[in-house]
Amino acid sequence: IYEDKNNYLIDIHYPVTENKTIDDNIFADIEKRINDFKSIVTIPSPNSAKTTLTINYTTIFNQDDVLSIKFNSEAYTGGAHPSHLIWTKNFAIAESTEIPFEEAIIDETMLESVSKYAIKKLTTQKPDYEFFMEGFKPTQANYQTFALNDQGIIFYFNENQIAPYYAGNFELLIPYEE
Repeated sequence: IYEDKNNYLIDIHYPVTENKTIDDNIFADIEKRINDFKSIVTIPSPNSAKTTLTINYTTIFNQDDVLSIKFNSEAYTGGAHPSHLIWTKNFAIAESTEIPFEEAIIDETMLESVSKYAIKKLTTQKPDYEFFMEGFKPTQANYQTFALNDQGIIFYFNENQIAPYYAGNFELLIPYEE
């Protein structure tokens, strides 16, 4: 999807799987993000620059009846810098259904274990940053951005979730055996 108007630019790449149900699910999400972006676009932008929305994707895993896709977006709406967002979609291909968080993280005990693992791994791997411990709490909101692959579950932490904006996004693979 590409739109270049006087006050905004939209450039979006998203996957097409040839599975209508999955494709409709992905497109509905993309369409909502476009509409949300267009609803905040002002004429002119606060600093007279063109506002932009760019979305790209990466297929994280596509086998064994599982499709995991990671989306990266960048939106500039006139601030000091653009915002970046990662979100994911995971599908059971044979059923043409999205895999909900509750199927990946079965219960509160598992979520608490994931939280402890994330704190231990990320704070020791990246000791240069002052981490925001609130972003590690064992809540669905903190761990809902995940992808599945043959090694484990990958969790993505968006900017300002667990560290300052300048630190960027973080990702953490938790092996299935953990």
